[in-house]
Formats: sequence, structure tokens, C-alpha cells
Amino acid sequence: MAANPHLEVGEDLYERMLYKEASVHLQRATEVSTSTTLERRKAHELLAKAYLALGDSESAARTLLALLAADPRAPMPNDASPTLRRLFLEAKERLYEHNFVQLKRVYSADRRISAELIDPWEHVTQVELREAAANGPYRVTVLKPAELLTLELQPESSRYFFRALDAEGKEVSALGSEAAPILVDSAATTQVNEGAVKSRWPLWVGVGASVAMLIAGTGLALSAQADSQTAGRQPFASDIRRYDDAAFAKGVAGTVLLGVGGAGGITSGILFITW
Repeated sequence: MAANPHLEVGEDLYERMLYKEASVHLQRATEVSTSTTLERRKAHELLAKAYLALGDSESAARTLLALLAADPRAPMPNDASPTLRRLFLEAKERLYEHNFVQLKRVYSADRRISAELIDPWEHVTQVELREAAANGPYRVTVLKPAELLTLELQPESSRYFFRALDAEGKEVSALGSEAAPILVDSAATTQVNEGAVKSRWPLWVGVGASVAMLIAGTGLALSAQADSQTAGRQPFASDIRRYDDAAFAKGVAGTVLLGVGGAGGITSGILFITW
């Protein structure tokens, strides 16, 4: 099966000029996490085109913004109309200045190193990795531009840095430098990664508290229901009132706990993804 079945359905509806129906499936297609890069780009492109066919340029612009925010290297859609071309360029200019290039460090295991290249305007023609032993000269490895640059350092290397160069050989971005290289220290890298895991302990506490409140709230709600049913079987008004009061108090407390626990769970989930 295709990684993104909604894309196939949406594309078929779009080709049949059923733009409203196509937009529903294409919107779902943009949200499928298992999509390939090409599928994700195609889903956003067709969705933007469908919105334009429906006269909704604002939704088309939002679609292109979402694509470029997640995929800065996404190309201009194929056979773009003048309107779609304008919206695409406006979205890119809104997100990235024309001279924007950035190299970001990505932590990798062992002696493998990774860097993310964000180059929406495709200024970079090559990336240099410069690595050296403690007191030795730098060894240069030339890499082709790619979204993720991953390779293994030489066994003797203890420091390194990246340089992104344009067509004229000018440095447009760097990750580290000869004066301030990135030091290869597997112990330090391990400590950084462990620290990142340990720093998430408040989230786990929040998740545990949310689960406990949801369980307690559910228990109180069930107990309130049982008290309410028991009240209906009592022969005396005083007993009916007593069970009704207990059911009401438990119901209120259970509702509060369920609400707070649910909100806490949602918040913890969002923080877990974004932290």
C-alpha cells in the first residue's frame, strides 16, 4: 500500500476537477507522518492548487507556508500558475530572508557527526568539513549540499568544524570555526544527551500526576453513579438525601479531577513533543 493513500484519492479528485472534495483528502494527506518528502511536497502543492481553484487564496498561502516551514528546500510547484508562483515566493520571503543560510548541529552516536543545512534559496554549492588531531593541520572533506550531512570522523580527529560556501567560494554559514572548533569528546556528548533525557523528568512527573487524577476522577464518577442508584432504592427521605448529597459531591470532585487530569495530559503531550 502507498505510504499516503489520501494523496492518491485527492489527486484523482483534483484531476476530475472536484476541488472541494479533493481539498478534504489532500488536507489529510499533508498530515500523514509516514509520507515521503516527494509525497509531502505533492500533497501541499495539489492542496494549494485546489484552494486556488476554489478562489481561496488565503488557504493556499497558509498551505505553502506550512510546507516551507517544514521543508525549506521545497522547490517551486510544477507548472505553477502566476498566482501560485507569487504566493509561493511570498511565503518563502515571509519565512526566510534572501541571504538566509544556517548550519545546525545534530548530535550523533559514537564518532559519527551530523549537521543540518537550512538553505531555502539554494545559495550553498558545497560544504566543507575540516577536522584535525589535537596539534595537527586541518584535513578538508568537500561535501555536496544536502539537508542532513552525516559522516564519520577520522580516528585521530579531536576537533572539527563545518563551512558552507556559495558559488564564488564565499563562506555563507559555519558551524564552529578554526579558532573555536567543535571538540570531539564522546564522554561530553554522552553527558549532553543524558542531560537532555534527565531534563525531561518534570514532564514524566506531570504525566504521572495527570494519569493519577484521571484514575481518581473515574473512580469518583463511578462511585457517584453507584450512590445515585443506591439513593433511588432507599425508603426514607433522609437516606435518599444523604446518598444524593454524597453522589453530588463525588460527581463534582470527579469532574474536576477528570478535567484537570485531561488538560494536564494534553499539555504534557505537547511539551513532550516540543521540549
